[in-house]
Amino acid sequence: MRRGALVAIVIALIVAHGAAWRLGADRLRTAVDTWIDEQRAAGLSVSHGAIDVGGYPATLNATIDAARLGADGALQNTGGATAPWRWSADRLDVVLSALSPQSITLRPVGRQEVTIGASGPWVIEAKKTAARLSGGDDTWRAALTLSAPTLTPPQTAGAPFEAALARTLSVRLASGPGGETLDLSADADGVTTSAMTEAGLAARARITVTQSALTEDLAAWRAGGGRIVLRDITVTLPAASAHLSGALTLDALGFPAGALEADIENPAAFAKLLGDFGAVTPEQAAAAQAGLAMAAFTQGGRLKGPIVIENGVATFKGVTLARLAPLPLRAAPARATP
Repeated sequence: MRRGALVAIVIALIVAHGAAWRLGADRLRTAVDTWIDEQRAAGLSVSHGAIDVGGYPATLNATIDAARLGADGALQNTGGATAPWRWSADRLDVVLSALSPQSITLRPVGRQEVTIGASGPWVIEAKKTAARLSGGDDTWRAALTLSAPTLTPPQTAGAPFEAALARTLSVRLASGPGGETLDLSADADGVTTSAMTEAGLAARARITVTQSALTEDLAAWRAGGGRIVLRDITVTLPAASAHLSGALTLDALGFPAGALEADIENPAAFAKLLGDFGAVTPEQAAAAQAGLAMAAFTQGGRLKGPIVIENGVATFKGVTLARLAPLPLRAAPARATP
């Protein structure tokens, strides 16, 4: 083939690709505008700044400045009450790849804020955030990854912590056939707060929520066999460590219930820490320290066995570690935490 003909073919391909990309860009902009109109028609509040489409030649990328999304009374809790919610980001990138036409990637950039009811804003900042959505006619999947995220709660009296940090956080969602169920899994590494840092405490966790009926009613989730599976929960102190795994569900009153297999080095240090964090009273923490220290003394400073969680109380080797709060199940009779 002559050089002139080859050059003509290459130029034709470039022009064709450019035309196809421009067509795709126009369709992406139309799709974004259509989605915004649909959300507003459904009662959601949507606002934004400039919308630009780029990414040529490999991707289609819609950049949405000052993205805001929310609704009044759209979230319903287990007591039947509704609450408004709001989410915002400095910028939201919507990315389509020619190599994966069935998937879409959302990349919030800069500061994100989330408000639910009277709680907020919760501020999320990360070096990189990406949410990838994919699916077919019957199922869908979503994966959210944050690098070096920081979560800052509303700075009000009674805030649970000043800020929570992690090296990485990954959350994955997958629907079952027909979209009737939802499985959630999460991996977090290097989780810490200011209080944890002061105590020299760090954590890594892998958690999966399975068989979750798409309902805010936790009683229905429980009745459907819902479980919270804890995989490789690792907590470390300067001179102690704990590894936990197992499955939990909810009892009839909404308390976590089940057993976690535990391998704990220097368990007395964790008993003291639980007392410092208010999981048990100082007297119970002191008793737990003494009991676990004696039990570990005969086992080389290490204890293995189940942490049993029943009726809102977590026990290990017959020693109370923590008293837990229930999650409110609809129509469940009231009962004080033991």
